[in-house]
Amino acid sequence: MGKQRDLSTGIVAQIQALRQQGLTQTKTAEQLGISQSSVCKALKKNCSKRTNCSGVRKTSARDNKQLRKIAVSNRFKSTSELTDFVNKQTGADVSRSTTYRRLRKLGFKSRVPAVKPMSLNKKQWKKRLKWAKEHVLAWPANSPDLNVIENLWAIVKRKIRDRKPTTLDQLKQNIATAWEAVSAETCDKLVKSMPRRLQAVIQAKGAATKY
Repeated sequence: MGKQRDLSTGIVAQIQALRQQGLTQTKTAEQLGISQSSVCKALKKNCSKRTNCSGVRKTSARDNKQLRKIAVSNRFKSTSELTDFVNKQTGADVSRSTTYRRLRKLGFKSRVPAVKPMSLNKKQWKKRLKWAKEHVLAWPANSPDLNVIENLWAIVKRKIRDRKPTTLDQLKQNIATAWEAVSAETCDKLVKSMPRRLQAVIQAKGAATKY
């Protein structure tokens, strides 16, 4: 295969114009009758530090603000799911990679589950279900001292107490930020406190405890 010829100045100008109109590299190549690799090469070669090599910016400042709001409210959604949601909400047509880059610039970080889902057969399912039913606790009413989530919420409340949000969106964002700031060590300590909590209830003969 011979060396690819450089495109003329006129063709390069047309490429840049079509990209600024929002056409993808593939569509630009089809319209000009050249290969997509030629379009890509021309854009890279003629890109300066002040130029956006990828062409037109797919999201506006308003779209980015909406993306932040959606991401805060859906922190367990994948980038692909957020992309679909944003496109439906804003009417934009952005790709997963664009959403990923915008989220990174907005300060969000991606996470991969540390533990993979267990692979269980039907026999193991039955054994686990039987064990769970035999060991399930009939949780007593009005017993926040036996529910560690109450302590966790108290920690979150202390973290957001002085922030004084003025809108519901600000409150939601503050709660999400405070929740993420709770360390795994803190959660572990709360879980490990359960035996002491039960012992405290026994010693108090069922009365309220310090927890």
